[in-house]
Amino acid sequence: MNYPLLLYVGLWGLISILVFPYFLFRPNKWLTKRWLQPDIFKGKGQRPIWVHTLSVGEFLSAREFLKELRLAFGQTPIVVSTSTQKAHEYALVKKDPLIDAILYAPLDFYPVIKKFLYYLDPMAAIFVETDLWPCTLWLLGRANIPVFVVNGRISPRTYKRYRLFSGLLRNYFKPVKRWMVQSQLDGERLREVGIIDNRNIIVTGNLKFDTSFEPLSQADATYLRNNLGLSPEDRLIVAGSTHPGEEEILGDVILGLAKAHWPIRLLIAPRDINRAHKIEGIFQERGLITRLRSSLERSSMGSWDVMVLDTIGELKALYGIAQIAFVGGSLVPIGGHNILEPASHGVPVLFGPYMHNFAEISQLILEQGGGIMVRDKGELYQAINHLLGNPDLAMHMGQRARTLYLSHKGASARALKEILKVLEENFAGRDVI
Repeated sequence: MNYPLLLYVGLWGLISILVFPYFLFRPNKWLTKRWLQPDIFKGKGQRPIWVHTLSVGEFLSAREFLKELRLAFGQTPIVVSTSTQKAHEYALVKKDPLIDAILYAPLDFYPVIKKFLYYLDPMAAIFVETDLWPCTLWLLGRANIPVFVVNGRISPRTYKRYRLFSGLLRNYFKPVKRWMVQSQLDGERLREVGIIDNRNIIVTGNLKFDTSFEPLSQADATYLRNNLGLSPEDRLIVAGSTHPGEEEILGDVILGLAKAHWPIRLLIAPRDINRAHKIEGIFQERGLITRLRSSLERSSMGSWDVMVLDTIGELKALYGIAQIAFVGGSLVPIGGHNILEPASHGVPVLFGPYMHNFAEISQLILEQGGGIMVRDKGELYQAINHLLGNPDLAMHMGQRARTLYLSHKGASARALKEILKVLEENFAGRDVI
């Protein structure tokens, strides 16, 4: 263990001593479970494949990749860890038959990781996109467990951080056998920082293109519109994954469009559903009738201008009944969110200028003519107003967006091919599959 890592482990130890009383008296809290690891997968006599996802977004994007893993590895156990409580709860509710166990992602503290790897003893560790920690990587390397990154992306912020600490990070990333990135830009950034052998950087594409987003049937679309109390004349805007600062902009835009006599409704899905009540107040302050999705009962729905989606798992389907979609985290400097969900339904997509986490996808959709980038409140108003006034244009934009989505599939299969190649070398003479 080198000096920087020793210092890092020591700081973790100090923090653990200081917060121990908190963990002792709050044993059921999320961080406590990540620290104590009460439910480590013990296996079925076979070494499992460990797949790590940070949040709900990464978990969902990995679905088709997990399907490819299952087809390739048969009865080999596949375990998935998550770093956020919401992702863990979502995964437990879904009870995906592809997954043998859902685990609490271990905190990056030496005794915690040591215990986790001792009991789990994975044959490979696969990290989806991000969330790579030094102690975890070091111990995986010590145990000769090959590490893979799939769907990797290198944001401008990550690029700067990696460049600053490239000399230090080079040692920690040695266990990474393949770093499979979403785009050529991600690959170029990773090569420039020099923290991994260039031969191990592979552009495989974005797993999100492989996610199955089937268009809604006419019956399902009719049911959803009726369930929400929408009339045939109503024009629905769905705004997904919004952040603070964007709700105020949307409130002003919707108010302006309503004053222009458009029969418009807004369904807004905040990135953090715990903000639902606060967002409800933002729209109510503007005189807009606002309701929470969870509080609605069909018998007493009444009219509404804005509905705040405070439930999990509905957004994907609700994009399918929208006339226009806006994807948040893009009018404020967050980096954007997944624009493929509305695109897959054939819905024109609007987003702001801050799309660096989805740079390639957003550029492709602009080039294809399936979306519009808006820089501010005024441009957002103009874009929605223009599309509402030109339904044929909106329909053609939506069709182009869906064509783009369908034409870029295959990242999961390409990533699996690289993993199998490495594992066959690592386990030469033994059955991998």
